[in-house]
This record gives sequence, C-alpha cells and structure tokens, in this order.
Amino acid sequence: MTILAFPTRASESTPAPPALADGQRYFKVAEVAAIFECSPGMVYSLISNGDLRALDLGCGTKKRSKIRVRAEDIEAFHEANLIQPEAGAL
Repeated sequence: MTILAFPTRASESTPAPPALADGQRYFKVAEVAAIFECSPGMVYSLISNGDLRALDLGCGTKKRSKIRVRAEDIEAFHEANLIQPEAGAL
C-alpha cells in the first residue's frame, strides 16, 4: 500500500523528491510533515525518539542538521502506527 503523495494543497509546481540510482526517494522533514499533516517539530520528535528512521547528513547548522527520510521508512512508520478497530466495535 503506497501512501506517499504530496499534499493536494501544494502547488502544482512542487517537484518530486530526488531519487538515487536505486530509485530510493528521500524526503525533507517539511515534506514528511506535510504528508502527515503535522508540524516539522513533531517529525523531529518522532525521529529523535526512534519512532521514524531518518538519515542525518550531518551538514546543517548547529541547531538542526540536514535530515532526510526514505520513502520506505515513511511507509513502515505508517503501517506500524495504524489503529486497528477492535473486533465487534462497529
């Protein structure tokens, strides 16, 4: 199941995230926040708590490094955090 898509509120000129030679896509923290409709701070918290895997490029400012999140890690986070209805709840 693929959940990754840029939000519909983004302009039509929003470029797709870059892909490496193996086709793996990497998203910026702001892009991940837009996907999940939360703040970038929340995404940073998920990363620092170990809930969302990310790549630290180590070339940012002292306050925030350059962080990228792989598409497959976003998918894994999504699947791991789905709320399943209890049997007979509906």
